[in-house]
Amino acid sequence: MLMARQETSPMRLLTIAAATLLVPFSFARADDKPAGTAEIEKERASEALDLCRRGAREYRLSVDDSGQTELELKTDPLLRWSNPSVGSIHGVVFIWTDKGRPAAIASIYKWFEPHTHMAFEVHSLSETPLVGSLENRAVWNSSRAGIEFKPVERAPVPAETSAGRLTQMRTMSKDFAVEKTERDDGLQQRMRLLTQPIFRYQSPTAKISDGAIFAFVQGTDPEVLLLLEARERGDGPAWHYALARMNSVVFRVTYQDRDVWKTEALPWSVVFDNRSPYNILKLDHLSPRKQ
Repeated sequence: MLMARQETSPMRLLTIAAATLLVPFSFARADDKPAGTAEIEKERASEALDLCRRGAREYRLSVDDSGQTELELKTDPLLRWSNPSVGSIHGVVFIWTDKGRPAAIASIYKWFEPHTHMAFEVHSLSETPLVGSLENRAVWNSSRAGIEFKPVERAPVPAETSAGRLTQMRTMSKDFAVEKTERDDGLQQRMRLLTQPIFRYQSPTAKISDGAIFAFVQGTDPEVLLLLEARERGDGPAWHYALARMNSVVFRVTYQDRDVWKTEALPWSVVFDNRSPYNILKLDHLSPRKQ
């Protein structure tokens, strides 16, 4: 969910060329404090949390319908993360829902070293178009569905109890594996699954009796999201899944050792064009460049 770790996550390390071409991020030193000490990183994590909360409240996300139905921001963060392998960076994950179902997710983060910019990395989790606005100005138009659900092959019938369904979802999530390929050097890494879901939900309106979001992470930084839902069908409930990227690099996902999903590296022009389901928006006004 960031921009490169050597150009790893499109949301974290912007190359100077990309920044010059696309978004005027600041790359000055954050402060005079050395990175890496527990005390300093704790202070920075606290500062980032405050900034990220403010950033989440600034954007208005809505369904692109006749009434521009506003999504509900869950003010409690789903996850707080850092990625010391790439520098001093701290982020927070927030979610927006529509009638109880997750519709958009954002990883909002603040660089301290070696960069200083701040950004709002958002992905549509909706099966319908979304729009995002800042100060009544449209800044994001996800003109197509953000995810596509498919049946989970050879999945059990959803259990009758909440505890039983959670056990099933945790078991199914372990059958998925995510491999990431870096943009520049082609380095391949397997992402780590967080065994507990970062969000769990129900939506009677959407005929979803249970659902959860699992995160595949680098460090604690989410890179790919797995959604599992028990969906009502004519012949009864059945498990379905969908996947969402939180990085613009190449991902390969397997389920029970069979390929089920692969992404291509997104050009920077797509990442910042404000029309794709996965997009990066500016937040530098919350964290101005220090002189």
